[in-house]
Amino acid sequence: MSAPHQRLTDVLRFRIERGELEADTKLPSEKALAAHYMVSRPTLRLALDALQAEGLVEKQHGRGNFVRRTDARMTYVGGKHITPEPDDGLVEAVEVGVASKVTAANYELAEFLDVPEGALVREYLFLGFEGDWPRTSARVYVPDSVALLPAKLNGRSPWGHAVRNALAQAGVHVASTVERLITRPPTAQEAEDLRITGTTPVIELQRTSYDARGNVVEGAILVLRGDRTEAVYTTRAGAPMRLLPWESESGNPAFVSTDPGGHVSQVADHVEAVQMKDAESVMRIAQAVLDDEKADKTDLRFALREATKALRGITRIAHSRGLRLPNPPLGLASDGGSDEPSSPQSLMPVPANYLRP
Repeated sequence: MSAPHQRLTDVLRFRIERGELEADTKLPSEKALAAHYMVSRPTLRLALDALQAEGLVEKQHGRGNFVRRTDARMTYVGGKHITPEPDDGLVEAVEVGVASKVTAANYELAEFLDVPEGALVREYLFLGFEGDWPRTSARVYVPDSVALLPAKLNGRSPWGHAVRNALAQAGVHVASTVERLITRPPTAQEAEDLRITGTTPVIELQRTSYDARGNVVEGAILVLRGDRTEAVYTTRAGAPMRLLPWESESGNPAFVSTDPGGHVSQVADHVEAVQMKDAESVMRIAQAVLDDEKADKTDLRFALREATKALRGITRIAHSRGLRLPNPPLGLASDGGSDEPSSPQSLMPVPANYLRP
């Protein structure tokens, strides 16, 4: 036979699911509930704690116990580090509170951000609310050595996407993101921020963002209430590599993989268009040299050298566009090898000589 608090939990759960206890309504006082169901106050509290852990009851300090909507679920959409949606991750509009300060990194924060202990770091606190109830807490950190971001940010996302946008505006490009999920009891500060008891589990998401050189440019600690919270991840094929129409400073091929339609791609489009137009001119000149019966070895050597240079550029353009074609189904690669493009030897910025207006 089940314990008294378990039987009471079943009864209250049944009434909530049937709609007898309507969502967003306040439950009677603990004294009244205990008297109605003829149980002790400790037994009632155990039942209410169980319902709160299931996400059916909300306990608000100083106000009492409320029935939660059964569809009140917060969703974090992971892996969108390139172009986050402004309010991505919430099933409905919420209010977001934002605060910031500059702090010196302690040992743990220095390890997290890969900076020296004591380094100055801008910390943002985002609190996401559903009505009057806090649902999410996000602390986002950006070292001052990466970018000096403004103290005030505007954004509707409780996950700190406004920081990503501010980094992009400062010229800091996020090339990759690592996210780690941990379930644990809340700290005292988190319990206060989210208005939960110490027995309600939380989901901690540690998000670390890197630039193309592997430097940490942003670290975030997202804390979500463990009751009726989910994280959704979608795995897609790797971003297609684009071979750029210039070489790195070391003479190796230069690639970009996270800039579709961005500034670097636009410059590369312009450079390729110029190369193709120049190649057409070279072809006409070479044909004219071949048709000229008076052309000597010097003329032919000049035409061959320029044609070779133009062909090298056109070949690189063809290879670059081939890398961006959709990959064949797994196992059907024409070369019998891997279906994924090879890793870039270098991921380089646009050379200065290509930045002329």
